[in-house]
Amino acid sequence: MTEIESLTTRSQSQHILQLAPDQPVYRILVAEDNDTNRQLLVQLLQAVGFIVQSAINGQEAIAQWESWQPHLIWMDMRMPVMNGYEATQQIRAKEQERNYQSRHADPSAARAAVPSAQAPTFIIALTANAFEEERARVLEAGCNDFIRKPFQETELLEKMAAYLGVEYLYVSPHQAEATAIAPSDGMNEIAALRSLPSSLLAQMLQATMQIDYQRLTTLLEEVASTQPDVAALLTKKLDDFDFEGILQLLEKANPTLP
Repeated sequence: MTEIESLTTRSQSQHILQLAPDQPVYRILVAEDNDTNRQLLVQLLQAVGFIVQSAINGQEAIAQWESWQPHLIWMDMRMPVMNGYEATQQIRAKEQERNYQSRHADPSAARAAVPSAQAPTFIIALTANAFEEERARVLEAGCNDFIRKPFQETELLEKMAAYLGVEYLYVSPHQAEATAIAPSDGMNEIAALRSLPSSLLAQMLQATMQIDYQRLTTLLEEVASTQPDVAALLTKKLDDFDFEGILQLLEKANPTLP
């Protein structure tokens, strides 16, 4: 069983809560031009315990990489000004130049003028393209791996663990359910959800599992027309990026949902 397969197996029975203690501080850069997607990804990673900065295009990503030296970059491949392909290629070229200078530096020269060689930054592509040739293209550009949009929260965190070696604290589904379903989120809300059309519940479940903020916002506007209280509750959870809490409520409302 590979490392990623092992992580996936564990995540099927446990939910990631946060980074385990006594680990290095991991710097993560999110390069994404879509404001909502960028903010949600930053919020997710910060909630788990990573130190996060962001960029809205490839040029900003390169500048952040040079000044901040992140351990890992989530690189959207379709961005204005400079796309993720070119940004990745330039970062890899700069890494090679930096390491060459370090190896051939004059020992008598001022060491501050030539930075020491560092491990290459992991770059993982974010792409909506599902075709196999896209995978070849992002790898050729210099990315270590890629994830297709929309992605699952656990998929993203497992990918980071595979490359960075980070360790997480996990919580069992039963513990997560007890946390997500607080007394104030009880039977009244579940009963209200059960009154909604099953097709609407199914769409909400799909959007929640895909961490699709915009789609879920639209669906909750529809819910608000008939069930304003439960819509307000779920909107609060959505604003808090509590997709796990939303998922638990939806599953409680209709255990037969796929």
